Amino acid sequence: MKYLSTYFAVVALAPAVLEAQASADLVLTNARIYTVDNARPVASALAARQERILFVGSDAEAKALAGPATQVID
Repeated sequence: MKYLSTYFAVVALAPAVLEAQASADLVLTNARIYTVDNARPVASALAARQERILFVGSDAEAKALAGPATQVID
């Protein structure tokens, strides 16, 4: 019975983990992106998947989210 609850927890969390590992559809680099974050008001890259922004930050970090089918726009 103890393992049953662990099993259900793993099954419930698996889709979120798999989605987090999926690559971006689009990566924009060498840009000037203005954010509303006072700690980081300007970023140079953006990564998106399925019309949702995944990441805003440095070029290197955004490129790390790119996969073989990712469109990278410089």
